Amino acid sequence: MGQLRSQQGGPDIAPAMQGPDTFRMRDLYERVFHASAAMREVERVLLSVVQGDEPILIEGETGTGKDLVAEMVHALSDRAAGPWERVSCGAMPSDRLDVELFGEEIAGPGGRSINIPGRIDAAAGGTIFLDEISDLSQALQARVLELVAQGSFHRNGGRQANRVAARLIASTHRDLRVRVASGTFRADLYQRLAATTLRIPPLRERREEIPLLVEHFRSKFAAATGSLRPRLSSRTMDTLIAYEWPGNVRELSNLVRRYVVLGDERYVRDEIATRRRSMLRAQFSPMPGEGLRSLSRRITRQAERSAIEDVLARVDGNRAAAARHLKVSYKTLLSKLKSPDR
Repeated sequence: MGQLRSQQGGPDIAPAMQGPDTFRMRDLYERVFHASAAMREVERVLLSVVQGDEPILIEGETGTGKDLVAEMVHALSDRAAGPWERVSCGAMPSDRLDVELFGEEIAGPGGRSINIPGRIDAAAGGTIFLDEISDLSQALQARVLELVAQGSFHRNGGRQANRVAARLIASTHRDLRVRVASGTFRADLYQRLAATTLRIPPLRERREEIPLLVEHFRSKFAAATGSLRPRLSSRTMDTLIAYEWPGNVRELSNLVRRYVVLGDERYVRDEIATRRRSMLRAQFSPMPGEGLRSLSRRITRQAERSAIEDVLARVDGNRAAAARHLKVSYKTLLSKLKSPDR
């Protein structure tokens, strides 16, 4: 198989992408992986796991581009010529999603069974991407576990196990180790998925990408709207680089789109200042009817929860180790994990 050479003149870095969208994917590959050291590390791991059939878990905050990375895994794999099926796990009720994924078997004329295929059937020979897998119900988690562990599934209303040759890629913006510790995500499914994990760092850990992304979005939206706007000044660019970007690349894209529409660079700086103030107010402002004592308790619970999640992440979800680290009893830790959030 051929190789894709970095536009920066580096060594051959990835198998040639295949499929009808090859040129778009090559351009995306360059922009996603070659603008920061953090993403080059993601690329290194991706290239080591891109071939094969084992499931892949992609972790990262909302707006970091997990869906693009999943699509690139498919485009670089030996399944690139096969189907690409993307399913948003939080987009529909659990019962509808069950049928959407696994299909169903219904009684037809004369008592014959009629199979109605689902998205897993459609992904045969290719890849199925379960976006935000943490949104799945416990029942659907068990169904996906069967698919991952056995390579088969049962349609709704059917008794026969159906084999399928499709690779599973899943994504989540939540820390599944914490979800496992709190009992909301199956430990056995997590262990199957987490054997191969790609973590997409947030934009605040990839600040060197921001000028390149701004120029990319400026050109893209200018071409779409016919509103050519000048490059942002160094003053405004410094403001963008210093911002924390809780919405990550998606938030940056939306802000640049507004700049292209309005054509006012002052809007960009003012908007960043407004967002900073809003973040601080949201963190410390009382809810309607909430007194100072209640506000203090809520902020304390938020800080406790954040600390627990951080420690659980560092000890790979081991609750006993987390309790020792936090100097609380195991029972106290479980109580805090199960208590209403914030």
